[in-house]
Amino acid sequence: MSLYILTRRTITFRQESSGETTVLLVPGIDQVQVIKDMAGTNTLKEQGAKGGQRQLKQLSRVQAGQRYIYGYLPEEIAELNTSVKVWLAEDFAPAGTQAFFFVFSDQVVLHGVREQNDEGQMRWRTAQLVLPEKDTLSTIVNAISDYALTKGIDSLTVAVFNQLELYRQLQEGLKTYGISPVPFSKMHPVAGIRPLYRHYDYTILYLALALFGIIIFAASAFYLVYTYHKRNALNDQIEETQNRIRNIKLNQSVGSVQDPQAVLQSMGKPIHQMPSAIVEAAATAAKQFGDLENLTFALGDGGDESGNSTADVTVGISNMKDALLLDQEERAAQVVAQRPWVRVIKRGGEVGTSGNLVISLQIDQAPSATVAIPDESYTVDASSTEPAVPASATTVVTPTAEPAAEASPTQEPTP
Repeated sequence: MSLYILTRRTITFRQESSGETTVLLVPGIDQVQVIKDMAGTNTLKEQGAKGGQRQLKQLSRVQAGQRYIYGYLPEEIAELNTSVKVWLAEDFAPAGTQAFFFVFSDQVVLHGVREQNDEGQMRWRTAQLVLPEKDTLSTIVNAISDYALTKGIDSLTVAVFNQLELYRQLQEGLKTYGISPVPFSKMHPVAGIRPLYRHYDYTILYLALALFGIIIFAASAFYLVYTYHKRNALNDQIEETQNRIRNIKLNQSVGSVQDPQAVLQSMGKPIHQMPSAIVEAAATAAKQFGDLENLTFALGDGGDESGNSTADVTVGISNMKDALLLDQEERAAQVVAQRPWVRVIKRGGEVGTSGNLVISLQIDQAPSATVAIPDESYTVDASSTEPAVPASATTVVTPTAEPAAEASPTQEPTP
């Protein structure tokens, strides 16, 4: 430990080391003040050189309702960064000791004697011995031996502070008197006595708080960055979801239609198209059942229950998607529900993967061709521009309208 010896606010001995600093105070007799204990009397204001005021820490202790003021703490000790405790020298005297000699070096020796004052109270009188510059060891041995011869050695304590060679020399010099010195490191303050002054070293605490603050700052910064990126990612997801919802609404939007039933009725009205459009509508509906082999178109003989004209398109289907008749009927119901102009779908032939479908389409009136149509049926080549008929299909158109007399039998119909 570090040790300071303070006499009359003057440091007469110091030994620096790690750990706590212990200060031993040796006040002068005329320096001790005794006053009635009053709260708030532990500081003193002194005038500085320029009229300023500074606070001095008072070194005092309360005993039997009286405050004993032993002096004031020097600023040098008060500003130490380590833990500091200030004690009286006699606080380290073992119980039952009437006198002590604390040897700190060959020049610094503290001597204390326990005496009874005029009021009948036992008090310690301590002082630092004034030693000559030469032959100090003999002077210390003589002083200890003189007290031992006068008062006895039963209540005498001699301690040496961290001086191994000095300890051996004193042990050898006092051996004749039966006195054996002890290391000062074994001396401890009397139990129950509080130090005159103390302050703690908060360096480790400050470092821990600083490290904790750095960790908190780093964690906060990381959390802010993580939250920022996470929020941006969520915003992107929200925006993407909103765009998808917006696109769905746009795709499903019917504009400003207020009466959906009117839309269905409008879709159910007859179509006013050329034969090619009727063929395309039938081929598109038939394509839902399988592959188209051939297609025959003819105007119907009558109309539906509402009096509208109909056109029947016979379609040859191969590779039916549904082999069961029940599944084919369900698919036909879906096709009719999705295409209001398809009125009736009839199934011909045997049940299996191929067969004929007769698709009845509602039209306003029998469509008229812009060119003459011969009496006999004819085949339209698969390379025709009809969009709904596949390349492998053969389309046979059988109109019921009267052909024009001047038409050439080999003339192609105009779409």
